[in-house]
Amino acid sequence: MDRLQRHLDVAAPTPDRVIELMTRCTGAAVELVPGVHHASVTATLDNIPLTVAPTDPLLVAFDLAQYSFGEGPCLTASRTGNSVRLSLDELEARRPVLGQTARDAQLTDFLAVPLLVEQSSVGSLNLYSENSIVHSIRDRDLVTALADYLGNALEAAAHDQRQGQAAAALRHAVGLGSTSSAQSAF
Repeated sequence: MDRLQRHLDVAAPTPDRVIELMTRCTGAAVELVPGVHHASVTATLDNIPLTVAPTDPLLVAFDLAQYSFGEGPCLTASRTGNSVRLSLDELEARRPVLGQTARDAQLTDFLAVPLLVEQSSVGSLNLYSENSIVHSIRDRDLVTALADYLGNALEAAAHDQRQGQAAAALRHAVGLGSTSSAQSAF
């Protein structure tokens, strides 16, 4: 638990800090979840998926292949709000070209966990293995905690952004209101 807390001990009030938090979460997944060799986050902005905080450049190629085909474990978790667990054999049976891309990257096991903001999925935490991701309850709980933490950080950042926009609009309105009042007084 102490190792997890060290990874996640960062506030995320700005977009840069949210990306830092995502990077810490993907690093924590690789360090703390047995069998996880690589991790990334798929973030969906304006219905366009993008890869954030990959622990290895080879993930970007695999994720881009998913995005170009419009399907894959990361996109399915992002779209449905449900976790997706696939072996390479299952991926090849469902999506042969994507399966070959995974094989070329030496990825053999996949787990994508949705990131929820205000009960809507905005992406996924993606875990990749070169052999097999461990299936213990402890490890499942750890992955769930990482995904929940990321979802909460994204929700807080979105809330702060909305609050900042509302505050700016209010400041602007008050500024215009006082200018209008001052002008009408003369």
